[in-house]
Amino acid sequence: MFGFGKKKGSEQPTPTDDDPPGEAEKVLKIKHLCWLAGMSAENIVGLSEEQLQEELSRYEYDRYKKKILEATNLARELRDVFYRDAALHLLIKPLMAAGDEAQAKKLFAIIEVDTIQNAVLKDFPRLGAKF
Repeated sequence: MFGFGKKKGSEQPTPTDDDPPGEAEKVLKIKHLCWLAGMSAENIVGLSEEQLQEELSRYEYDRYKKKILEATNLARELRDVFYRDAALHLLIKPLMAAGDEAQAKKLFAIIEVDTIQNAVLKDFPRLGAKF
């Protein structure tokens, strides 16, 4: 009859994870930090220097900068090109939400993976424009 279990003497190969340790976890942390930065970015985009001095606006601005810095530092630790480029895509979103297109363009220029470049351009076509 048909046997659904393992044959005796046959070992199943154990799956191996070729990713550097902790890469996926770092990308998830970056995703969370960028989400928080994006919420603050929406509150500060277009504010003048005078408006940024108000207590709530200043809090949002400082929070945005802190989360972007944390996410950027984590992204620098990534060794896998795909994970790194995915993290850069995540970082570009709050930068664009805050109106920091210059920094977003710098990060976009670093992305090597075509599918991620295309995804970024789909979200932000202006980043592909040549000046």
